[in-house]
Amino acid sequence: MTEPTAQNYETWNHTMEFIDKILADETISPRKRETFEFRKRAVQGLLDGKIYDAVGKDKIAKK
Repeated sequence: MTEPTAQNYETWNHTMEFIDKILADETISPRKRETFEFRKRAVQGLLDGKIYDAVGKDKIAKK
């Protein structure tokens, strides 16, 4: 994988804002909340330079 570009980081940060907006809504279903919490962990992993598995554990750390 190539190094992320500034545009990648901008997109990931925008995605995090979008996910945070959805998670702030207390009326969403538990299933939808679980889905977006997983997506948030995945995007945070991209921002941290890591890849996360389904339960959010660090699977492959960036060298």
